[in-house]
Amino acid sequence: MVQGRRLALVAPVTCLVSMAGCRGDDGGPPPPAAGALQVATLSSESEYVSGGSTLVQVTVPATMDPASVKVTLNGADVTSSFQPVDANVRTLRGLVVGLTPDATKTTGSPNVIVASDTTGASTTATLNVSNYPISGPILSGPHISPDECRTVDNGLGDPLDADCSATKTIFYPYRASDATFKLLVDPTAPRPTDLANTTTNDAVTVPYIVRIESGTVNRSVYNIAMLDNPTVAAPVPTTFTPGPGWNRKVVIGFGGGAGAAYNQGVQPFPTALSHTELSRGFAFVNSTELVNLQHSNPHLQGETAMMLKAHRPGEPGARLQRDQQSERQRVLHLLRYQCQPVRQGRADRPTTRACSTGSRRSIEGPSRPPNSWTSTSRWGLRSRAASATSTTRRKT
Repeated sequence: MVQGRRLALVAPVTCLVSMAGCRGDDGGPPPPAAGALQVATLSSESEYVSGGSTLVQVTVPATMDPASVKVTLNGADVTSSFQPVDANVRTLRGLVVGLTPDATKTTGSPNVIVASDTTGASTTATLNVSNYPISGPILSGPHISPDECRTVDNGLGDPLDADCSATKTIFYPYRASDATFKLLVDPTAPRPTDLANTTTNDAVTVPYIVRIESGTVNRSVYNIAMLDNPTVAAPVPTTFTPGPGWNRKVVIGFGGGAGAAYNQGVQPFPTALSHTELSRGFAFVNSTELVNLQHSNPHLQGETAMMLKAHRPGEPGARLQRDQQSERQRVLHLLRYQCQPVRQGRADRPTTRACSTGSRRSIEGPSRPPNSWTSTSRWGLRSRAASATSTTRRKT
């Protein structure tokens, strides 16, 4: 089996600084007609929004004063959320939050975003938005049942609900001078003496500190890793704005194999420490649902990738992991096959690079998690053997 496929989503620099995608000449909405006001979602199609928020763009015609634009969500004024994009004062973007949820609706909860002219002109643009729970589903149909939660195994604490949701948790590993990753227990404290620097493919040199956000989307556990350099002696902000270390490009990791497990899967934060991408400034994203060995379900995988693309790192509510024992747009399709060294034939023959169904991509770090994806001795994660939900059920 081919292991470790990766799909890179390369977002133009003009995107709002978030994981939300951009739309434009590469297949986005057509430009508005002369004199028309236009409103559109950028992070996803308007009928497939999840998690209660979406990135919205308003295009203002030449006949209208941008300062007179008013934007409402279900009748409530959200204009203050919008700002001009760079020097283009006729393009406004904003993160609209507070979309109404309704988990009982299989077609999403309806919401209405309206852009209008406050001068009294009849110019308006209306956008209907369907919002789904962040736990899904959107397109894939009813959730598979039973489904055992593995939030504890992933270092995220006990599940919050029957959908195996977990509180978003922030980890700050750093690259040390001995080419290992270690935990930066307090990202606002003076930097360790063995902290290394890295130069991205944008020729920007920054401290090699990685911010990893771990949480749950579509009942899967995800990790979003990117370079960050929190301010020393300042509180960690409740919202996150990526710094100059991020090159505005994202690589999503896909795993091979074939399986049909009735559980959430285990892929804790160390598995996102991919030195090849992070050292060059790429954000690296993975999810338990994007591993074929977990479910081999392309519908769930596509749905999960869509929801992750629309996700915004640093949403308020994430908690910072400070436990010392926790040391542990154009779309460009880039497929990379990474296989671990395996020994074939007699024991005296040299090790070769090959793909096998049992191999998993190792992380760059002082120790490599075993096949359970956890390493209790190094990263402080609870082992699957110690978990009350460690039994794996598979389809028969």
